[in-house]
Amino acid sequence: QARALSASALPWSSNLFSSGVYRPMPVCVAMSSRLLARKCSVLRRTCFDHHHFSTSSSLGVHNLWSGEKAFENSCPSNGNERKPRNRGVSMCREPGLGLRVLADVCEAHGEYIDVLKIPWGGMRCQPKALLREKIALAKKFGIAYSTGGVLERVLLAGPDAVMRFLDEAATLGFEEIEISAGLTIVSLDSRLELMKAVKDFGMKPVPEVSMAFGVQKNVDASQIHPAKLVHEIQTFVAEGAHRVVIEEEGLTDKVKDWNYDVIFRIATCAPLEKLLFECDDRFAYSWYIKQFGPDVNFHIDLKDALHLETTRRGIWGKATVFGRVAKFKPP
Repeated sequence: QARALSASALPWSSNLFSSGVYRPMPVCVAMSSRLLARKCSVLRRTCFDHHHFSTSSSLGVHNLWSGEKAFENSCPSNGNERKPRNRGVSMCREPGLGLRVLADVCEAHGEYIDVLKIPWGGMRCQPKALLREKIALAKKFGIAYSTGGVLERVLLAGPDAVMRFLDEAATLGFEEIEISAGLTIVSLDSRLELMKAVKDFGMKPVPEVSMAFGVQKNVDASQIHPAKLVHEIQTFVAEGAHRVVIEEEGLTDKVKDWNYDVIFRIATCAPLEKLLFECDDRFAYSWYIKQFGPDVNFHIDLKDALHLETTRRGIWGKATVFGRVAKFKPP
C-alpha cells in the first residue's frame, strides 16, 4: 500500500458540484499503489496525448431511468412530464466537462436535464472529436446540446463566419442555437434573420432577451422599458422560436429589489412553455414555482439540477415551497 504522498503534493480531485472549481483533497494517501498507478496512467494519456480519449461506447454507460425509482412506496413525488417535454424543462450550464464526467452526469441526472449549454464559447477550446462524442452520449439520455451565447461573438466576424459556425454546429450534432444580444449591438430584424438561418441548418433557434446590456454590477432597470421586452418575446414566439430565454440580470440578479412587475408582464405575454427563465439563485426559481407552478422552464447551474427537480416534485425545497408543491392529472 502506498501512503508516502504528502497532502501538499497530491493530484487534484474534482468536485463536480463546486461550480467548476477543483479542490485539492488528500485522497491518494488512502489508495493502493496499483490503483494510484492506474489513475496516473489515465491522467497522463488524457493530458499529454491529445488523440487519446475514451468514446461513449467504451465507457459502458448505463441508462437506468426506465426502472423503478427509489422509495416510490414511501416518499410522495409529483413526477414530471416524459421527454421530450415542453414544460418543466431544465437547461444547465455544462462547463467543459470531459466525457467520463458527462457519463456520470447522464447516469445520475439524465431524466431531469433537458439541455446542456456550453457557456463562454467554451467549445472553441475543445477538440471536435470530443464534442461529437459528448453530444452523441447526451442524446442517448434525451439531452440536447446548446452552443450558448457565443454566436453573438461570431456575428462580429461577419455573415460568412456565421454560416460556417452554423454549419459546423449542425455537423457536430448541436440541436439548439442561442441567439443573444447581451453584449453585441444587433437589431431585432437581424436576430429574426439569424433564427431563419438556424432553422435552415435543421437546428432550433433559442433567442434571449434581457433587461441589461453587457455585464453590469448594478442594473438600472429604468433604461429598458418592459414593453420592449414583451414586444421582442412575442415577435420571437410568433416567428417560430423554440423557446425564449429570459436573462436574469435586471429581474432577480444584480438589482437591489426584484422586478416583480416586469416578471409578471413577461410571464403572461406568451405561453409559459415558450419561456425559459435564467435562475442562478435557488430562492429565485423557488419563487417562480410558487407563482406559476412546477412546470416553469429554467436555465440553471448544473450543481442545482437535483435541488430544482426535488423542488418541482414537491419532495424538498426552500421554506416558501417545502411540502406545498402539487400537480393534478385526471387518473
